[in-house]
Amino acid sequence: MFNFCIHQTNSIMKNFFFLIFPFFINAQTNQSHTIIGRVIDEVYLKPLSELPISSIKNSDTLYLGMTDLDGRFKICVSKDVDSLLFRYIGMEWTDIKLKKDCDTIELILMKDVFIEFNHSKEKEFDRLQRLERFNNLPNLHSEALKKRLFKTTNLCYERAFKEYN
Repeated sequence: MFNFCIHQTNSIMKNFFFLIFPFFINAQTNQSHTIIGRVIDEVYLKPLSELPISSIKNSDTLYLGMTDLDGRFKICVSKDVDSLLFRYIGMEWTDIKLKKDCDTIELILMKDVFIEFNHSKEKEFDRLQRLERFNNLPNLHSEALKKRLFKTTNLCYERAFKEYN
């Protein structure tokens, strides 16, 4: 009789679990989604090389993951996450705004160069060089496609040029 009661309890718990579990899974999938991608650099050791162990955070700087040794990543984010921050030593921090239903990100990070300026003309020259490199990113993306580093032609994020102060 004791074994019967345990069996009944386990049976009731199993039925309860199988009734509730699909709703839990559905709620979880509605609240989050997976983003995959790859991060490469503008020019580091060689043109368009992967960036291993790049940090990925949300706009609140909450750690979400990092890239593997080939610069690839797979992260699970909440549906309400609308931007991601990518960081790597020697590269500019890159904050991107995700478009709706974005599930693949292929990103090129720009090198970060800090030069102490005494004159505003030199500072403006550096800003123009950075802007030129930023405007060249679509061409580098096409080159990465040709080299098979990237797979998609459509970017599902927006990226803005940021001025140094």
